[in-house]
Amino acid sequence: MLLKLIGSLMIIGASSFIGYALAKDLKTRQQELRQFQGQISMLENEIRYMSNPLADAFEKIAEGKSGSSSVIFLKAAEIMKNEAGSSAPDAWKRAVEACISHTSLNKEDEKIIKSFANMLGGSDTEGQLKNIRNFTGMLENQQKNADEKYKSTAPVYRKLGVLFGIAIVILLL
Repeated sequence: MLLKLIGSLMIIGASSFIGYALAKDLKTRQQELRQFQGQISMLENEIRYMSNPLADAFEKIAEGKSGSSSVIFLKAAEIMKNEAGSSAPDAWKRAVEACISHTSLNKEDEKIIKSFANMLGGSDTEGQLKNIRNFTGMLENQQKNADEKYKSTAPVYRKLGVLFGIAIVILLL
C-alpha cells in the first residue's frame, strides 16, 4: 500500500512538474522579448548618439548583459569582426540561426528577429533609426501576444499537469 502511495505521488509530481515547466517556458519567452526590446532601444541610442559602427554597437550592447538575446548580439559582432567582407545583414541572420535554439522564442519570433537583418546597414542614420522604430513596434506586438498567451495558457498547463497525473493514478489503481 505504501508503495502505491509513493508511486502515485511520484506520478502526480512528475506530471505537475511538466505542466509547470511548460508554463515557465511561456514566462521565459515574455522576459526574453522584453530584454530584446531593451537591447534594440540601446542599439537605437548607439546609432543616434554614439555613431558607433554596428559591430561595435552590437558588442557594447551584449557587454555585461546576460541572457539569450545578448548572445545573438555578441555572435553578430563576432562574425562581423572576424570574417572580412561579412555584411551586417548576413552576420545578423547567421547569429540568429546559431543562437535562437538557446532561447524560448518561437518560430514567429525568430522570423521577425531575422527580418531585422533586412533593415541593417542599408540606409543613412535616419533611415536606420526609422527601421529600428518599426522593428521595435513588431517586437511590442510579439510581446503583447506573449503576454496574452501566458495569461490564457500558463494556468491551463499547470492545472492539466496536475489533473493528468491524477488521471493516470486513477487509471493505474
